[in-house]
Amino acid sequence: MRVRSRGEGRSTLAAHGIESSLRYTPPLHLQPVYAHFGHGLGAFPVAERLAGELLCQPIYPELTDDDARRVARELVKGTP
Repeated sequence: MRVRSRGEGRSTLAAHGIESSLRYTPPLHLQPVYAHFGHGLGAFPVAERLAGELLCQPIYPELTDDDARRVARELVKGTP
């Protein structure tokens, strides 16, 4: 899920007992394992911007529709 403020989004969810996680931070081209490709900061600006906006919300087989709506509702209420 994309959010304007990932830190605030995570804080909001945590305050309501909802776990979240981050992925691709830093984006792949800036991770040390890929440094040999020579793509530095600014090489993929869209990927870099999105890496700062992506928040992984809970997802698992037992997640109900009501639970998913609660996650969305808390994010909408709690983030600018």
